[in-house]
Amino acid sequence: MEPKLIILAAGKGTRLLPYTNNIPKSMIPLRGVPIMEWQIKVARECGINDIIVVKGYKQEKINFSNITYCLNTNYSSTNMVETLFCAKEFLFGEVIVSYGDIIYEPLVLSKLL
Repeated sequence: MEPKLIILAAGKGTRLLPYTNNIPKSMIPLRGVPIMEWQIKVARECGINDIIVVKGYKQEKINFSNITYCLNTNYSSTNMVETLFCAKEFLFGEVIVSYGDIIYEPLVLSKLL
């Protein structure tokens, strides 16, 4: 069974205001590319193709192809644990859980795998 990556990206990112007025913090660009896009690229480079993103705040702004999406409709009053439970149907086998605003190099993910 291949490993899965669950990315938690439901929060408002209020500490990053005004950058998050119109986009989730996972979509803030770094060198012109959204943080989450970097994560997805690294995951795929490491052989992880089963990627699940739990969205919430400004959820319409997160739209990548070949990704499974879950939604935390209560993102404004819940925490990351509740966000993870929105993807509970995917919590079996080998699972890596990551926050949506984390950037890591392929070497780091490869060592984890």
